[in-house]
Amino acid sequence: PNCASRNRSPTSFRRNPEEQRKKYFGDDNVDRNMDLLKIVDAKTGKAMGSLNWFAVHPTSMTSDYHLISGDNKGYAAYAFEQEMNGPTWVQPAGRGPFVA
Repeated sequence: PNCASRNRSPTSFRRNPEEQRKKYFGDDNVDRNMDLLKIVDAKTGKAMGSLNWFAVHPTSMTSDYHLISGDNKGYAAYAFEQEMNGPTWVQPAGRGPFVA
């Protein structure tokens, strides 16, 4: 199951018109689609970057959760760049050939 999303206010969501509620999937009324744009080198086909659109509220975790910060999108981009470019001692963050 998708654990990155949850409906923070199901009571409010149920007050929306039925035709609007039908746009979302599952019994929990959460949109699980994410658009991703992959950028590749036209000559080599090598991945150069990515952009995604996935709705994340900056307060997506409770204040009791101390393992990630409110900037979870920023950390995700940082971690993905490290995965693609190598660790920061090899390629400083934000300076590698791959950009997320």
